[in-house]
Amino acid sequence: MSRRPLPKSSDALSEDASATQSDQSVYLHFDGYDRGPAWPVRDYGGQGIFTTEQQLEISSKHGMSPELVSSLSLYIGNTLDTESMMNLNRVSRDKAVKEADVALRRAIKHTRQDVRRREKLTEVLLNCDPLFAETRAAEALLCQAHKLARNPESALTDLLDAADAVLACPGSAAILDVAAEDQVSEKTVRRAIEAGLLDVIRVGPGKRLIRIHPDAHAAYRRAIKL
Repeated sequence: MSRRPLPKSSDALSEDASATQSDQSVYLHFDGYDRGPAWPVRDYGGQGIFTTEQQLEISSKHGMSPELVSSLSLYIGNTLDTESMMNLNRVSRDKAVKEADVALRRAIKHTRQDVRRREKLTEVLLNCDPLFAETRAAEALLCQAHKLARNPESALTDLLDAADAVLACPGSAAILDVAAEDQVSEKTVRRAIEAGLLDVIRVGPGKRLIRIHPDAHAAYRRAIKL
């Protein structure tokens, strides 16, 4: 059975808001690099991410040898595999949205009381992310606020109106922080591997890539919390 095509970033948002959701967590990196369109994280079973048809298309379009494309597919698949050694951190949707709501309300209030607080409002707005926005319209509200916040020449009234619009649309802004119970660094995990406390599977050419079975990872998590 062939895999579905890789999702485009525009597919991540629906035009209509969905029903009220329970807390949803996502796993993100906080390594200082820009986050691009989401790639699917799943169990690739060491087979690579691209289907045979996709590999042929990439090879033809970019003049790459089939062997090179096959290796590329394997490397990407291993990187995105659910059992791979990825430096990801859990982010709680409800907590991220609530934190943005509280920070925005405080910054808007203080800026209306004292225009010299504009810098703080700008800082809060730029620290917000539209990751959990349920519609493109909701995402656009924060994007417009970001645009105004980055322009020191924009009118304060426009900036406040944009912040109010974001605040009036629940979920359009979130402050992405790592959930406290999952703050275990990659260095800590690698030390655990070196000490024999975490079992790993080495895959790929030269066995240089690491995969961690979910059961082994769960056992390690339980052990460090004791």
